[in-house]
Parts: sequence; C-alpha cells; structure tokens
Amino acid sequence: MVLDGAEGCWDHPALAAAATALAGRLANEGLRINQVVLAPVAPALGLVLLQYALAQLGAALLPVRTDLTGVERAALVATTGAEWYWEPGSIPAVPIRDQCPPGRLRPTGTPTGTPTATRVQGSNDLALLVQTSGSSGTPRLAMLTQRQVLVSCDLINARLGLGPGDAWLAVLPRQHIGGLAITHRCALAGATLVLQEQFDAARVAAALTRHRITHLSLIPALLDRLVAAAIAVPPALRVVLLGGQALSPTLSRRAAAAGWPVYLGYGMTETCSQVAGAWLDANGRLPDLLPLPGVELAGTTGCAETPTGQTTGLRIRGPMVMAGYANRMRQAGVGLLPGGWLQTSDLACLTTGGRMRVLGRADGVLISGGVKIVPEILETQLAMAPNIGEVALTAIPDPAWGHRLVLLYTGPISPADLTDWCRTHLTSGERPRLLLTCPTLPLLASGKPDRRAIATLASKLASPSAVR
Repeated sequence: MVLDGAEGCWDHPALAAAATALAGRLANEGLRINQVVLAPVAPALGLVLLQYALAQLGAALLPVRTDLTGVERAALVATTGAEWYWEPGSIPAVPIRDQCPPGRLRPTGTPTGTPTATRVQGSNDLALLVQTSGSSGTPRLAMLTQRQVLVSCDLINARLGLGPGDAWLAVLPRQHIGGLAITHRCALAGATLVLQEQFDAARVAAALTRHRITHLSLIPALLDRLVAAAIAVPPALRVVLLGGQALSPTLSRRAAAAGWPVYLGYGMTETCSQVAGAWLDANGRLPDLLPLPGVELAGTTGCAETPTGQTTGLRIRGPMVMAGYANRMRQAGVGLLPGGWLQTSDLACLTTGGRMRVLGRADGVLISGGVKIVPEILETQLAMAPNIGEVALTAIPDPAWGHRLVLLYTGPISPADLTDWCRTHLTSGERPRLLLTCPTLPLLASGKPDRRAIATLASKLASPSAVR
C-alpha cells in the first residue's frame, strides 16, 4: 500500500502486522464480533488499517465524512446502534516495526452486549455499513456481510483482471462503496493499493506513471477533468472502472478518442458496487452490460423499442446483494423483497443475449402533455447535438401542459441553434420548451446529478424570455 506523494510504502507483511496489533488492542478495549465502529475516512492509511483490523475481529466498519457533525453522528448511531466511534491518530507513511497504529476507541453510548451486537439474522458476520448516495431521497445504510464483500471483490477482480503485480489508484471518497471496496479488492488479489486523499487531475496524472497504475476508479465528472486536461494515457493503465452515474455519449466519445480504457460498471451500495458492466469500444459507443456470474436480473424483456411507458424498476438478486438496510436490531431482509430480490428505481431492459441496458429512473419519469418522458433517454439524444456539453432534463409546472420540459445544459451552442436541432431530431412531445444555459450542473457529493437542485435551478432560471 502506498500513500501517493509520501516516501516509502507499506508492504503486505507490514500491513498484516499493524492490523493484527490494532485488532488486539481493540479487542482489549472491549470491541466484540458484529459490533459497529464509526470511523472518519481520513487519514486514508488509518482507515485501511482499521478495515483490516475489524475484518480480523469480525466487527463492522461504518465510514463517515471527516466533517460529520455531532447531530449527524447521533442520527447514525440511532439508526444503526453503532457501539463505538474511532478517533484516529497520525499514521506514518513508512511503517515502524512493532508499533501499533495510534487512535482511540470511544463508546457511543449504545449498550454493548445487547441484541444490537448479535449476528445478522440469516446471514454471517457484518463487514460494512455504508451510506447510499441519496440520489433518490434520504440516504440509507446498506448492511454488507463478509461473504457478500468477498464474493463481490472476487467476481470483480476476475472480470477486471486484477492480480499480483497490479496497482489500483484510489481517489474516490471512501465513505462510499466505490472508494471503499478498492481496499478489499486489492487485499484479496495481492495487488498494490495506491491512495490519494482527494482527486486532483495533475496528481492523478503523475501517479499513473510514477506507480505504474493498472486500474483506476472514477465517476464521469472526474474522467471529464482528465480528458479535458489532455492527460496522456500511460501504457500500463488497462482499466478505468467508471460508475456512480450515467455516462453521456459526448464524454464517452471524447474518452475513447483520447485512448482511456473505460469499463462501464453498473451497481449500487446495496449490491456492494457493480453487478454488471462492459467495455466502451474504440468509437465510445455505450454498451449493453454483462451481469457478473451468479447475478439474476428481472426487468423488461427486449430492447428493440424504447419502453418509455415502463414504470417498474429493475430487480436484482445475487450473492453480493446486501443483507438489508441498517436497523438497530440488525435484522436481515429489511428493504428486500421475498426471495432476496432487491427492487431498484432504475428502468432497464434485458437483451436476448443476457445483457442489460439501463434507461433511466422509474422515480424520475416526467409527464408533459400526457407523454411519459424518461429524462436519461432523452438526455442521451440531446447530448448528440453539436457543441453541447453536459445536459440535464427536468420539468416545471405548466397550467396547460401539466409540466413543461426544461433543458439545462453547458457548452457553447446557443439556445436558438439548439432549438433548431431539437425541431429536426426530436418529436414535438420530446422537445424541451425551455432551454437554459448554465456554467455547471448541480451534483451530489457522490458526483451524481442532483435532480432536486436541477429542478430548483430550472424554476429560478425560467422566464418569459426563455427560448420556446
């Protein structure tokens, strides 16, 4: 393991020794199997060592932002029954023999030895409690067991070819599953984990070459920065795992033209990261996604026609699907359908070849003039317009239409030129009636489009002078 920018590194024996020492200390301080520890994600080295130590003890990690308020912490404790809070110390970039990593384990006030400390019913030991991104409402926490994490990592490593001698650069926030799972994947594969505390395009570019990075995880917004910076893709880089939000056709073409080896993954916190994925081709065409082995999908069969009238989201079942949403009693199954199915809010169709195509969100369907519009489908079409950047479709109330479609976009194309393009390429019912330019589009902390903020911004920007 390497903390990028620091001299020296932690090899696997040093990591194992430090984690074992920390596990022994935590056990002496009262930490028991299946108890939950809240821990800030920084310093990054400290979080990794804590992950390894908790895995040895069969205890669970709940990673949180470093700026978490006391009120937010209390809410998490109330929801999960977490028994402990970890106050990290300063971790040296180079390991010191026989030194236990510094930090303090403090009780949260949840009584230990109560039913909250019992094994997840119908499952095995807890490994992670991870907050969802909250793209469709109030964030919840997924309970992931050791088996679910290991199965997910093993299947993803096999799909992406991660093994000894490889190096994965981790730049994503570690309170989300996309950043957190990289530690487990590298440990399982015997690969090198290279950590950066936060994303910086120039530092990423330097690290790719300095550490001979083979794997890199990003969200589209971060990939866009690397492509815009015209950073050369080093020959050692084999995989850019992209997830977290939909990839626009514009960015996919730009990334492919620049030579970035993009693997588009689909998944969520509830599935311990991705459950399906596929490679972009040389032309940047968005692919249909191939499920991982053992993953079952239930959705609309056939992708020949765009199912804009579809209202039921995709269902997923597999060995990496969460034990359930967090609750004080740690009961399994909360939030799952009978048979262990996970009901998502994503609209998808299934091809005859066993692949899937994500269309949009069931909870985001817009209705204008009696026509159902899936924003993501129309956004993909709008992104084909010349000189356009990122796009976001929303709607505002309208006395005649019920709702009026509004497009927020970046890029140099003028509203008048875009209106002409829409009249040529879209049907009347699909055509946005307001076209609003803005320097950037609102995003959630996870990098996903903030649909609520986009709708609010559209209402503020809408005016009688807007282009119709």
